[in-house]
Amino acid sequence: MSLSNRWVVFFFILPHLSIIFFNIDTIEPVITVWKLGVILASIVCLFLIYGEITIFNVLLICHVALVLISSILNGTLSIGIFFTIIIFIGFCIYISYCMTNFKELISGLYYLFGFIIILNFITILTNGVSTSSNGVPIYLLGGKNAIVMTALPSIPIAYLYSNYIYKKLKIIPIIVILISMLSIYLSESGTGILVAILATIFLVLPARILPSFNTYLILYFIAFLLIVVFKIQILFGNFITIILDKDLTFTGRTYIWDFVLSTIRDSWLLGYGRGNSIISNYFVTLNETHNGVLEVLMFSGILGALVFLVLFLIIARKLSFYKSHIFSKVLSYSILLYMIIGLTESVFYKVEFWLLLIIASGIGRVIIQIENNAENSEIKISH
Repeated sequence: MSLSNRWVVFFFILPHLSIIFFNIDTIEPVITVWKLGVILASIVCLFLIYGEITIFNVLLICHVALVLISSILNGTLSIGIFFTIIIFIGFCIYISYCMTNFKELISGLYYLFGFIIILNFITILTNGVSTSSNGVPIYLLGGKNAIVMTALPSIPIAYLYSNYIYKKLKIIPIIVILISMLSIYLSESGTGILVAILATIFLVLPARILPSFNTYLILYFIAFLLIVVFKIQILFGNFITIILDKDLTFTGRTYIWDFVLSTIRDSWLLGYGRGNSIISNYFVTLNETHNGVLEVLMFSGILGALVFLVLFLIIARKLSFYKSHIFSKVLSYSILLYMIIGLTESVFYKVEFWLLLIIASGIGRVIIQIENNAENSEIKISH
């Protein structure tokens, strides 16, 4: 059985999803071994047998190496963080390899995410599997913000699967998309509700009128400056407080952003490394930046941020080359929505996000496979 087989994909990716039961003390060691075993086996196979290393992979490894170096220099590197980094690299390389057989990859992802999303939706309808210390329901995928991380990529995965396999949207993938969107809305996450609205707009509007990923990147950079740096949200008080149900500080996030922006100046080149306690030393109950860009700067400084930017520019170039193709439209918009979540959450190192990025980086290969499949179908019909 090939490493890119859909059921192998299902098995390899499953332990990386944010399923609440995987965090139980008696189960977590098994999940860790599961991750290490399958990812390390994948790395060995890819390097020694297939050699599927792309420029994108090399730059990704360079970025993670900068995070690792920063952690070493700042004394924050632990065994747990080291293995987390290794697992992350292995995960990304494995997905890159599976791009050689996109039909199997997207099928495995569709089965996995569809299965998990439906199970999670059942826990939403039944008031969760448990409750937090403050009485908030906890679902299969965790709390309200955690649900969005998995439900969002489920939408493009179902969309791509249906269009790749059937050349149109079929009823079951549509149901998965609708359940994903409803799950995001019912999670009652302010940012999630905004994302659900934007996802609905994508499904309603003709795809041809949507801009390219280059435009999205520029708009996102402007939004980051306006919201995180210049705090323009005070001009939209009613929308934020009434529609998104957040205060103008985004539940205190603006205080964290200001603190990180001022603190990063003392270690601007390489940041403070992963596992640092800079934020938790100042905000007792917090340990993250609650912003994707600031997270990258905190972990790897300007050097890491530049490599990260180059990765996005590579993706932008490839998506823009096929900007009229529906796959490019879906991936561009989906990555944008994840980046919007990244304005208020630390999501830029989530594996679900990197699934979309890696698929986008290999869109040329995917379209070639689509064209080859179409040619083979025509040949069969002619015979």
